[in-house]
Amino acid sequence: IHNDSTTSSEYSKSMFSIIHVNARSLLSEDRFNDFKIFLSRSNISWTVICVSESWICETLEDKRQLDGYIGYFDHRTHGIGGGVAVYIKSEMTRKTRQIPQTLSGTESLCIECELNNNFSFIIFQMYKPPNVDPNHFIQELACILETSQRTNKTMFVCGDFNIDLLNINSNMSSLDFFNLMASSSFFPLISKPTRVHDASFSLIDNIFCNNL
Repeated sequence: IHNDSTTSSEYSKSMFSIIHVNARSLLSEDRFNDFKIFLSRSNISWTVICVSESWICETLEDKRQLDGYIGYFDHRTHGIGGGVAVYIKSEMTRKTRQIPQTLSGTESLCIECELNNNFSFIIFQMYKPPNVDPNHFIQELACILETSQRTNKTMFVCGDFNIDLLNINSNMSSLDFFNLMASSSFFPLISKPTRVHDASFSLIDNIFCNNL
């Protein structure tokens, strides 16, 4: 497992928890088993599990379901890599529905969910490849956030954005992305690097929420 980003908060009378994992492939059985071991060792019964870079195809969906969870998937339609998944704990869930949303050049899922404790929320999970123009991505995301805010629901925007929040003082795209999220009342729940390579590090994976 490449990295993870987590937060947990108490809603209504039960514990809600969400995790984002940049899996860098669940394609093989070994990688999927590593993923399940990682989740087990966290000792948390996650309400929502969001995955970036699943790398799987449609024919593997049935074999990449997690016991006790409702799974949603969006795959790259050309080439390998990319892809996202969202798993929602079934025993805590009253109903879910997928909301059609598209962001050019990305894989993404938008899921509306109502839990048994009446907590209702929206999960917007995405993977933006590094070669997708950040300015165009930010413009499209702004339109989606504006529309979603009209629902007045708690919303989590999760994923690998490939926009480094540690560079907001030196990179205009990073600053524009942060300003968009903040002006839409979405704030990052992760403030430490999520990816470390030798002497370099970055914060490109995150979970944003509009109800902290």
